Amino acid sequence: MTIINHSTRADVPVIIIDQGRLADSLGLQELYEDLVEEVDSGQRENVVLDFRLVDTVTLPGLSMLIRAKNKFDEKGATLHLCGLAPNVAEVIQATAFHLLFPVHDDVETALQAI
Repeated sequence: MTIINHSTRADVPVIIIDQGRLADSLGLQELYEDLVEEVDSGQRENVVLDFRLVDTVTLPGLSMLIRAKNKFDEKGATLHLCGLAPNVAEVIQATAFHLLFPVHDDVETALQAI
């Protein structure tokens, strides 16, 4: 299971992931499928992906985010990122992912922005 904690606040799913789920292709595929399921099954317009338990992100992890963004775009939905550790925030900034995804400090800030 790729989701550490899954709750709905203000009708917006919040998915907290851990480092281990970004470490291998199986975990990344499961996470992708879980994200897509949120927009497919619930017709959600927004999903928050909380990185608070993630210390690093790799190229395969970034690729999965792009795939998820493309699917969200098809559905007219937005994937929000939050809780980025300094190392992860640096990668997101250096790769210009902050231009592709709304990035927030924490879950509460993300939900307020939505």
